[in-house]
Amino acid sequence: MNELQILGEKYGTDKHDKDHSFAGRTYLHVYDSFFKNKKDSVTEFLEIGVLHGNSLKMWRDYFPNAQIWGIDIDPTINKDHGDRIKIITGSQINKNDLDIVSNGKEIDIVIDDGSHLNDHIIESYNILWPRIKSGGLYCIEDLGCTYGRNAYHENWPGMHYNPNDTNYSNDRNKLNNLFLKLIKDMDSRKTDVRGIYFTTYQCIIEKI
Repeated sequence: MNELQILGEKYGTDKHDKDHSFAGRTYLHVYDSFFKNKKDSVTEFLEIGVLHGNSLKMWRDYFPNAQIWGIDIDPTINKDHGDRIKIITGSQINKNDLDIVSNGKEIDIVIDDGSHLNDHIIESYNILWPRIKSGGLYCIEDLGCTYGRNAYHENWPGMHYNPNDTNYSNDRNKLNNLFLKLIKDMDSRKTDVRGIYFTTYQCIIEKI
């Protein structure tokens, strides 16, 4: 097991369990391959969607020089997870809430493990991508949840804090159109995207 996998098991994050694995590789195997050469240089890290805060503690130990930020819409979550972890109560589509993260400064890595609603994924990306540092990464998780409406999905912890007009229909074409635009911009060499990497349930976008 790699270091990140060991830390994931230590803190009990679900990013290493069977629901986040395919063909012998977990999310953490994928992340380690992208993150391991950045471990000491990362100073600002954000995860959207906190739940119990287990993964935030994993990221804190993995990135020794980073301030670890979390944002979650659920005001009842535990915010006390020790040094170098700060949790904001707010919406992933509210620019004012996101501006609190890193005091509006640039961010090295973002992981979107929030609502998994396509409208929210797109809006968060549009707000946060301009703040990603050169060479930074923007990661979107659980892409298997982005195809159509799912009643189980709507009952996840914290989802009832979304506004009443939240769109749960999850038209995957919206997200596909974002990906296709990024690819087209790359092919025309008019972009700040270095590359897009897709693996099972995950997408990682790298900034030039």
